Amino acid sequence: MIKKLNEIELLENYGLDKNHMQRVSILACLIFDKLNDVLFFYNDKHREYLKIASMLHDIGYYRGSKKHNKNSCKIIKENLIGFDEDECLIIGNIARYHRGKMPDKKKHRDYSLCDKNTKKIIKNLSAILKIADGLDCLHDDIIKNINIKINKNYKIIKFYIKVYNKLLTSKLLKNLLKKKDLFENVYKIQVIFYIN
Repeated sequence: MIKKLNEIELLENYGLDKNHMQRVSILACLIFDKLNDVLFFYNDKHREYLKIASMLHDIGYYRGSKKHNKNSCKIIKENLIGFDEDECLIIGNIARYHRGKMPDKKKHRDYSLCDKNTKKIIKNLSAILKIADGLDCLHDDIIKNINIKINKNYKIIKFYIKVYNKLLTSKLLKNLLKKKDLFENVYKIQVIFYIN
């Protein structure tokens, strides 16, 4: 049984790969900052939800690798302090959808408990987290810089990614292509990655 802790204490006590989780949080916030007021309009509270969900997205590995994303959601909902119950549900759901299936209001109980606006927030922020997790898929801190450009009619978004180790480019791209589905679905935009 995990006791009630804040996000830093949860990460320190139960995060099995703290460096990865912190890098993903940094990358998710970077993407959020570059796209806020362009692709979506969120405030500091939403950024905080994304930051904490990203920081804790893999905490479910504490209970084993199988369904770790669902376990991350459960741990956050039951043990994160400093947020009310609804906020913990939002943060937990954002963390849950960093991998695997897309949110489903008919099959996923925690997601179905949310109202329409909250579901949209969860999907939008989870899409960012999923891309950020893909950027650190190798758990190797190879990202040097990211630039993002959206075409004029908002149909294509291009991520220009500079890496420290070009030998890992194909592995990174392969993983990112698996992680873009939610982003394309919720933002109705084609995602293209350029890595050099």
